[in-house]
Amino acid sequence: MKKLVLLLIIIVLSVFKLSSQVNPEDESRKGGGFASLNFGFNSIDQEFAFFTGGSGGFIVKDIRLGVFFNGLTSNTKIKDDETDNEYKVSCAYGGIYAGYPLWKSKRFHGLADLKILIGNINTVNADNYERGNNSLYYGLVPSIGIEYYLNDIFAISLGVEYRHCFFPDEPAFYDSTSLNSVGACFSIKFGHFGW
Repeated sequence: MKKLVLLLIIIVLSVFKLSSQVNPEDESRKGGGFASLNFGFNSIDQEFAFFTGGSGGFIVKDIRLGVFFNGLTSNTKIKDDETDNEYKVSCAYGGIYAGYPLWKSKRFHGLADLKILIGNINTVNADNYERGNNSLYYGLVPSIGIEYYLNDIFAISLGVEYRHCFFPDEPAFYDSTSLNSVGACFSIKFGHFGW
């Protein structure tokens, strides 16, 4: 019995000893994570549209992977050309995000992103508040910009993006070209960027 207890103690102690060994850091496996506040300046039906939202994710070997969400915060309207009615718009979208920093070894560097989105747009008649369309849409938002690391955990970025959308079922008085637009984007980011 003493031999069995002694053997178990040796096994337990050796497991603790082996698991406490420190391996040297592998520089090729740097990574981290981030969260950001996003601001977008686009258009809907050729009228100014301001979007706010957020994103977050992981950084694996310099590739940023995560999720994002943006919602319309401006008072934007779509006009029905047939009836001459104006409709207030509410719009939100979210999805997955992938990005890659260009010339990452510099504090000031380029950034290329691609967002794959799914969203919803609702319209309400601006005069009588009668409900218009409620439509689901899909799309892609490629962007390119510049990013600046202010310190180890804080970064800002500014860029240009193009929102390209399409509807599975076309709405009554507008189409995907109403949502497709070039815009500007600005982000404030917090996290560990592996810089």
